[in-house]
Amino acid sequence: MTKAKRSPTGRLRMLFPYLELALALAAAALWYRTGGAVWFQETGVGLWPVVLVAALWPLHWVAHGRRRGRTPGQTGYALCLALFLLSAGASVWAAYDRQIALAKLGLLLGGIGLAAALAHQPTRRHLYVALSLLAALAACLAVFFILTNDWAAHAVKVAAVTRLGEALSAALPDVAGHRITPNVVGGMLAALLPLALALLSVRPRTWLGHAFERWTPLLRTLCGLAVALAALGLLFSVSRGAWLGLGAGALLWGLWRWAGGAPSAEPERWRRQLLAGGLLSVALALTALLGGYAILTLGLPGAEALSGRLELWRNGLILAQDYAYTGVGLGLFSIPLSVYTLLIHVGYIVYSHNMWIDVLAEQGIMGLAALMLLGAVAVARFARWRRVASSGLGRVMEACLVSLVAITVHGVFDNVLYGSRGVLILFVPHGIMVAATSLAAREAAHSKEHARTGPRSWEWLSSLAVIVVGALAITLGRPMAAWHANLGAVAQTQAELQVYDPLHFDEPNLDQVRRQVDLTAAQAHLERAASWPGHPTARRRLAAIALARGAYGQALALMQVSWDAGHRDTPTRLLYGDALVANGYVAEATETVAGLPWAAARLEGQAWSRYWVSEDWERAAYAYEAVARLQPGQGGAEQRAADARRRAGLPPLEP
Repeated sequence: MTKAKRSPTGRLRMLFPYLELALALAAAALWYRTGGAVWFQETGVGLWPVVLVAALWPLHWVAHGRRRGRTPGQTGYALCLALFLLSAGASVWAAYDRQIALAKLGLLLGGIGLAAALAHQPTRRHLYVALSLLAALAACLAVFFILTNDWAAHAVKVAAVTRLGEALSAALPDVAGHRITPNVVGGMLAALLPLALALLSVRPRTWLGHAFERWTPLLRTLCGLAVALAALGLLFSVSRGAWLGLGAGALLWGLWRWAGGAPSAEPERWRRQLLAGGLLSVALALTALLGGYAILTLGLPGAEALSGRLELWRNGLILAQDYAYTGVGLGLFSIPLSVYTLLIHVGYIVYSHNMWIDVLAEQGIMGLAALMLLGAVAVARFARWRRVASSGLGRVMEACLVSLVAITVHGVFDNVLYGSRGVLILFVPHGIMVAATSLAAREAAHSKEHARTGPRSWEWLSSLAVIVVGALAITLGRPMAAWHANLGAVAQTQAELQVYDPLHFDEPNLDQVRRQVDLTAAQAHLERAASWPGHPTARRRLAAIALARGAYGQALALMQVSWDAGHRDTPTRLLYGDALVANGYVAEATETVAGLPWAAARLEGQAWSRYWVSEDWERAAYAYEAVARLQPGQGGAEQRAADARRRAGLPPLEP
């Protein structure tokens, strides 16, 4: 029997998925101009490209009908994305700078729109054409990076690769335009390269038809060239985190294939293969943890860098605890981290170099849970449909998992695909996985064994309920304390950081801001949170306000409760030290803050700006004495302490 020819209307409808992809790519390109990790910039693009993204669903329903458009796996996928967007909206509400938050929201919408357009591809031909566009994007990204990278502007990580890049750039024309940093390029290519490799393994006639069979050698050559260019760009990026992530994904896939062989259609054997994959994943994760522990404890090469990264993660988690439900605000990690966690007055770092921690800090528990559940959905869809998929679709599914492993592992060590414009491809593997599993499900629909096409809605709702319960448990069993601490932190951040300018940190300084702005709402929530014992956020923030306003006894009482409860995190130690100094307990203060970065510099700054300028000579003397104890014989703190004691009428210190 011959296939029935499609009507002109049917052929037109089959073009709609390509139109969806074109609209999503156009919206992503427009939002790409918004900015990157350091500062998100308002360029006049705004949020209007959301109109292009919103058009995806009407096109999908017109082409396939609303009921048919909901393919297996898309319900859970859509719920996860909705939860992620809900958390992003809450983060915009919490943001002290809505312009920056809305700019990053545009990038997130662009990434979600691109993933949705990919998930809507209804046939193998559509899916493989979409993959070819992603392969071309990876190749173009690599070429642009090689043409524009300034090899002298970045630290040399692998000298041989740097010299090769310099030689290659010298032989190529210089191209003007935006410069993409090597780490961002490396992270994006690590996510896209497995998908391009999957396309290379598919026969071109499968997705272009027999009419193009004579062009098979040329098409294979072009696919191979795209893969080679993407691999070259990844190499030249010298992004060790991207190398590690992609290497981990490839290693896990290779070990799984070696241990279990080709995926089996026989249910029992497939279950054994899935079990083998799970055990291999756990084994590799444990090996990585043990390796990191050995590096730290034995002082092996890389111990210092790993220790610094762990400190960043700890500080990021402390900040995230303050904004557990709403997040601090999209794109606004840097200044709140400095002001409320590191307790310094200027920006220190733009993110924690851990994607998962940064999502938690910027979007709260719900944002992190949604992103993790998206990964779980992808694994579940793979487990459900890989064994009945054709070889081509199966390779695409496996490539999606390799890409997700690369993103996950790289995300532990850097934040390229959430903290930069690379967020536009963060959800790409998820969209491809949904499309591939939906196709496999439809192809197996006539088999009684696979009559069930997907999880029921209640199963997804129960999964979301589990997330909510887990989110409450993460807040240390004190959801009301965490909620009021979150609201108080948001109110304080909005009131203070809308006035305080870290680029002009003394016009006015932070103490002056805290004396000038209305913090009544913030203090009300923080005081309610502080009524539950053990929650550190509220007391830290109330103590910082009290110190700025001269209520030194109150500050010490607040921090004493936290200290007695066993809290020993960096901001607690610093604020407890500040309160001890202000109340004259100099020896106890220096013992508390000894060994902390910036401890002496902070106290010296307070000695001048908080005490000396206001002629509080007694406390100025205490602060300079603490500095002298922390840095004996350096900077003249002893002389300033003696001068302050003389002005205060205090007896000189005994030598």
